[in-house]
Amino acid sequence: MTVINVAKGTSISRSDNQHITIVGGGMVGLSLALMLAKRLPDAIAVSLIEKFPFPSVEQKKESFVEKIHQASFDARSTAISAGSAALLASIDCWDALAAQAEAINTIHISDRGHYASTQLDAQEQEVDALGYVVENHFLGHCLLQQLQQSRVKVIAPAIVERCQFTQQDVKILLAAESSNNQNKQQVIATDLLIIADGADSPLCRSMGIDSHKKNYQQSAIIANVALDKPHKGIAYERFTDQGPLALLPLSNCEQQHRAALVWTRNNEEANRLASVSDGNFLNELQQAMGHRAGKLTHIGERNMYPLTLVQSSEQVRSRVVVMGNAAHFLHPVAGQGFNLSLRDCATLVDVLVDVLVEALTKNNRVNKQNINTCIDVGELAILQRYLSRREADQHRTIALTDAMVKTFSSTELSRSVFRQMGLLGLNAMPTAKKILAKQMMGMV
Repeated sequence: MTVINVAKGTSISRSDNQHITIVGGGMVGLSLALMLAKRLPDAIAVSLIEKFPFPSVEQKKESFVEKIHQASFDARSTAISAGSAALLASIDCWDALAAQAEAINTIHISDRGHYASTQLDAQEQEVDALGYVVENHFLGHCLLQQLQQSRVKVIAPAIVERCQFTQQDVKILLAAESSNNQNKQQVIATDLLIIADGADSPLCRSMGIDSHKKNYQQSAIIANVALDKPHKGIAYERFTDQGPLALLPLSNCEQQHRAALVWTRNNEEANRLASVSDGNFLNELQQAMGHRAGKLTHIGERNMYPLTLVQSSEQVRSRVVVMGNAAHFLHPVAGQGFNLSLRDCATLVDVLVDVLVEALTKNNRVNKQNINTCIDVGELAILQRYLSRREADQHRTIALTDAMVKTFSSTELSRSVFRQMGLLGLNAMPTAKKILAKQMMGMV
């Protein structure tokens, strides 16, 4: 990894190589940068622009590494599907993550106040695990560690002011404040711009790319809880009249059994729960959850996030791809957001590799010097091919998540009967359960 500190006024020039530039250094941006650098030839340059500073190769990281390996009771976590674990393995991240990840062996799905329930089991699906739960700070560290060893050029700290489009490329204008508080503008030319700067993307807004928003009038309370017994790798999806809650297995911390909580309530109730005492919160959570996971003995720091389904009106333009939360921001009920984005990343890289192989085969050119005469990575037809491959999975995942929110957050008798029939039907139809499990595992 080469780190360019724009604030020091480093000039950036363009060679004749093809360039792919990612704006946004979150988990999706990092994963995509590593996939591109891993699978595309060196003649296609990969750059990553991030507004926060990145550590350079020379920086001493021993204390940071020691800290990152220590579990924190209040650490935020991400659910990693089995399919996503394979994708992370392809960029050499999974071996390190596996040592810290907690496997999900069973997903138990139930509806409060009703008898019907169902289970998805790793053994039934003939996989080692249905998924894994990884603390965000460790996942980020593993991605950064691989980035340090890659050929990706990191430009940080830097903020994109605007973009100018030509037929040949995109000019990215950066603003960086130097130590003497004088602005110095930098310009980067790229063949393909990938926007991964998060939900409500400022760059998308500046380019006139709108988003469709569906406000669920709900908020998610996220915290870690301690249990009085081992979780045995069971993840609980519990649906109540006021919204779903999930308990995901976490590794032990300070000799306590832990689970990650995502509790969805309407905004008024969420605000109330965010302010009650720990004891009252645990009592209400225990009533909603029941005792399948055991007794809840301790609650960590609580955070609350408003929930909205956000979908970009455009995911591709000539020389532009919108990725990650900037493309689709999902309700956390099924833990599918990051996993869906990873599949997007993998497909985009697959398409670019396919197009490159087709061009090289057609032109009988096999050396790196010929790549730039064979393909244009920002060509709209190539990007539309990517989108056509992703539309079905995106639509299916978003529709499943949205339907779960509507169906399992309602007191209407018709929907209550429907969800009971659905849970009973899954138990009666192994094929339907297998299809659901494959979707949840990201292996459709």
